[in-house]
Amino acid sequence: MSQDTQPMTKFILAQKHKKSIPPSGKSGHGTPYPTEIETRKVSDIIFREDLYPRINKDPQLVQRYAENIEVLPPIQINQDNILIDGWHRWTAYRKLNSEDIPDDVKTRLHGGGF
Repeated sequence: MSQDTQPMTKFILAQKHKKSIPPSGKSGHGTPYPTEIETRKVSDIIFREDLYPRINKDPQLVQRYAENIEVLPPIQINQDNILIDGWHRWTAYRKLNSEDIPDDVKTRLHGGGF
């Protein structure tokens, strides 16, 4: 199984068995972050364009995600509800007028960052 499919597979299995997903506790740069899977109002998530300067917004990907919303892994946000990862997933939930979205809250242990 590729690394790309592992998070989604873990999410699918967790949903199937109604268990919480064990968080990785690591950012993409190896910095430890406490994580917690929660649910937030879609409207509470803050997207900051300046944090995504090179985003390639793909409407077909959003549509595919909207058609398979039940198997998507949680989006990643920080403690201030700012979207860190998952713009296409968040947009798919918005497209479906969903009220809630699963999220993985990343909280910085030390100051800095956003």
